[in-house]
Amino acid sequence: KAVAGVTEFAADFCEGFYYGDAYSSTTGEPTGTYNYLVILSDNGLADPDDYTSYNPNTTYYQLDLYSEIPAEEGEYAVIPNGTYQLDLEDTYAANTISAQSSKLIVTGADAVNEDPQTVRFAEATVVVTDGKIVLTATLANGDRHEVTFEGALEIPVYGYGEEYEAWT
Repeated sequence: KAVAGVTEFAADFCEGFYYGDAYSSTTGEPTGTYNYLVILSDNGLADPDDYTSYNPNTTYYQLDLYSEIPAEEGEYAVIPNGTYQLDLEDTYAANTISAQSSKLIVTGADAVNEDPQTVRFAEATVVVTDGKIVLTATLANGDRHEVTFEGALEIPVYGYGEEYEAWT
C-alpha cells in the first residue's frame, strides 16, 4: 500500500541462500565477510532451490547482505542481526548490501515466459533483529519502499551436504 509517497510492503516469505565467503571478494583474497542472499516476497519462489524461479504476480525484494558473522555449522543459516547499508561500490565489506545483486523484482501474470520488471536500489538500509527484517529503500526511479518481514530468519546453506568446501 502507498502512504505519502512510500510503498509499505509486508513480506510473507523470507527465502534465499547462505554462500559463506564464496562471493565475498572480487580479487580472490578473503575479506572476512560472509554472504547471505535474502529474498523477501508476498508469494515465495516457484522453486526454493532456485532464486531466479519466480511465481506470477509476485513482488520480490532481493537483498545481497554481507556480514562478518559466519553461519553456524548446519543445513540452515540464521541471517545475522545488524544494520546493513547499500554499498554502491560493491566492496563486500561487513554490514553492507551489494548494489549489483540487490533489487526490486515484480512479475506479471506469466512469470515463466515474460521477463520480470526490475528496479535497482539507489539507497537502502536493512535492519535485522531477532525474527524481523526491515528494509527502507529508495529505488533508482525515486520511489520509496518500506518492507517488513516477521518470522523465521533461516535460509539454506548452499550446497549443504555436498563437497562445497568453498561455501563454509
